[in-house]
Amino acid sequence: MKTKKLIPSLLSLFLSAKLLFLSATCAHAAMVHPGGWHTQADLDRIRGKVKAAAEPWKSAWGVLEKSDANLTTKANVVPESTNNYKIQGDGHAAYVLAIKWVASGDIRYAQTAIKLINDWTTTVKTIGDEPMRSGLGGSQMAQAAEILAHGFKGAAGWDPKEIKRAQEWFKTVVYPHSNKGASANWGTSALGGMMSMAVFCDDPEMMIRAIEVYKNGFIVDGSLKGGCCGVTQYIDATGENAETGRDQPHSQGGIAHLVEVALVAWNQGINLVEYNDASGVRDYGMKGDNRLLIGLEYTAKYNLGNEVPYHPYFEYCNNVTKYPTGPSDKGRANYSPIWEMSYHLFTLAKLKAPYCEQITQLPAYMPEKSNSDHPGLGTLTFRVEATK
Repeated sequence: MKTKKLIPSLLSLFLSAKLLFLSATCAHAAMVHPGGWHTQADLDRIRGKVKAAAEPWKSAWGVLEKSDANLTTKANVVPESTNNYKIQGDGHAAYVLAIKWVASGDIRYAQTAIKLINDWTTTVKTIGDEPMRSGLGGSQMAQAAEILAHGFKGAAGWDPKEIKRAQEWFKTVVYPHSNKGASANWGTSALGGMMSMAVFCDDPEMMIRAIEVYKNGFIVDGSLKGGCCGVTQYIDATGENAETGRDQPHSQGGIAHLVEVALVAWNQGINLVEYNDASGVRDYGMKGDNRLLIGLEYTAKYNLGNEVPYHPYFEYCNNVTKYPTGPSDKGRANYSPIWEMSYHLFTLAKLKAPYCEQITQLPAYMPEKSNSDHPGLGTLTFRVEATK
């Protein structure tokens, strides 16, 4: 007698995510801090390598030290901040300043970052009602906050009352916009912000929600809203993603935010890297092992000049155009600063990612840059061994 395969209900998917999270963390107080994109071991490594003048960290720090946000950076705030480019830009600045503090040990960088975040949390009462840039800015700002609040046993000196105020601000001002959901790279951007805020806010329920979205997309009132941002929706079993046929910057950007989510989860003891389930109504007949790895390797392989399979699968995605002609050459080999984090995550998971690794070793790619879409800076922050 054949056993009928049961299609899991949305409730069971939610409960499985909740049980997975609770079993990993055991209790609210057990959430790892710092435990966003960087653990304390990561922060120690960054500072230690720079102090020892070891390469390639020394060169990466030399470039960063003279660029991007600096000690004169100020918050761009108004009470009703309807232009979400402002939170995206300032979130990026806060993260860069936090990393500069980590690398150099110069407390002034931490103080500048803290003031920037405090200015947002005391001044800005509302932000623009869209999920993408609130996710991008919220993600980098929350990652900065996580480092400043918990890195080196709180050595940044951030007042606990201000930390608590920041947590409430993320939950009430930023998170509702990310949680609205969206399609494709807009959706993965929103998801990345949700996961980053969950850790800094020490909020297990927010993390459960982010895990649910990573697995199944934004489901609201029992329907798939905005589709194509869950890992097995955005990436098919060949590795092609919803925007492979659009252009390579969007293709890289969409998958990168899934990597950010999986890295945070990994640092909290939750393995989303090898999540594969595409069962139920969102299966579309496409299954594959280690979907995140497959997606990153496919995109890396194509951008390195190799041929990849292609099928116009993604006509079902809301607000995503069907691209029937093949992978887009637009922006090909213009590498977004996402590959050090990706290779780092797959190395932690003991998965081989040769094409990701190959990009990180390109002379023109090193040291990895940064921008307001992606944290980057991975030669400094994610590289574990020196280039041989």
